[in-house]
Amino acid sequence: MEWVCFILREDSNDQKNMVRRWRKKDQVANIYGTRKYNDHGRYMSILSLKGEARSVILVPEI
Repeated sequence: MEWVCFILREDSNDQKNMVRRWRKKDQVANIYGTRKYNDHGRYMSILSLKGEARSVILVPEI
């Protein structure tokens, strides 16, 4: 959770529209964070991979 807060805080300081990626290996899963943008604005994708299972959280920028 600290890692997620760190990348959200780091991401909010940068106002450029570019794709950035982060990776962290947890004890049980690999977690990937990606900042992306489209016509509707910037958003962050947090992906957790644990074997064949995958979970995704999309966080839009306001």
